Amino acid sequence: MINQEAIDFITSLSSRNFEVLPLSGQNGKTPIMKFKDRFVHPRETVRRFENGLISTYGIRLKGLTVIDIDEKKFEHIEAVETVFGHANYIVETSRGFHLYYQGESKVKNPFSFPVDVKSGWNSYVVGPYSIRPDGFVYEPFTGDLIKNSLNPIKEVFPFASTSYDPRDDGIRSNDEVKVPVGKRHNYLLSIARRLINYYPLEDIDELTLYLTWHASQTCEDAEKIPKKEIENIAAWTFSIYEDGKNYSSQYSELKVPRPAIDMLRCLSGGSDAVALYVTLLDKHKHMDNSFAIDFNGMKNGQLTDLGRDRFKRARSLLLELGLIQRAENYKGGSRPYTYRFP
Repeated sequence: MINQEAIDFITSLSSRNFEVLPLSGQNGKTPIMKFKDRFVHPRETVRRFENGLISTYGIRLKGLTVIDIDEKKFEHIEAVETVFGHANYIVETSRGFHLYYQGESKVKNPFSFPVDVKSGWNSYVVGPYSIRPDGFVYEPFTGDLIKNSLNPIKEVFPFASTSYDPRDDGIRSNDEVKVPVGKRHNYLLSIARRLINYYPLEDIDELTLYLTWHASQTCEDAEKIPKKEIENIAAWTFSIYEDGKNYSSQYSELKVPRPAIDMLRCLSGGSDAVALYVTLLDKHKHMDNSFAIDFNGMKNGQLTDLGRDRFKRARSLLLELGLIQRAENYKGGSRPYTYRFP
């Protein structure tokens, strides 16, 4: 049976300079001709439809991006639009949805649910009105690709493709260098301040979503960063922004309790403990959450110049004097100790 609806749609697409290619295979998604870096005339696709040889086709994504959601949940559409902007053309697929945008994007999946970001001339998606061998039809869910222009995809970050450079503690175009474990927290704080100044973010949840994505792109072992830590960074950044105190950490005040200094200064190893205590206050006190005090992480992050033995002694002094406490959520054998301020 000839898929005339698809033929008519392809003809209209071609008149608007969309490029297509013929598909086939068991799932109707496999290109039947080479197309990489070469133009495929739309007649190649239409002719095969007219002869009943195919019932599916692909739309090539030159100048376009399609967010392919692999679960049929409407909340996933809302999450995608929060990051990439409103999609005014959506097609229902067998497992989920295709959200179409004008403009190309090189980002990876920033979400916790299955999403494929497809973009560029050598990428494609199964086109609307295609009929798969199992009978499923790719139907438009909302919008009109022929009559209306696609909404532009929202730039996720002005520094989305950049990464950490230890030489200047900043952000540079270097995809091979990741933010080391010991510096992730401070790095994400700086990113949060940049984001909240750059974008009209509506709430803490939106900032958390952006931070989670950016961490996945730029930080070592990003999947091990506790969700609560990112949420706290977002909440703190949002609060100082709303209070008009979005200042650079370079000029912010750090309050150190004088009794703590008095207790430590007369003890053997006290100066090391003071140095460690001030560093911990600087990095964690304002977040009011638990944190690790790991020698390797802090050494690699250039947060301490102490040797291992002096570092452990300093940490022990802080514990003995009650200036820090072990967190209650510690589980033996599953992860290192975490600590908190009393």
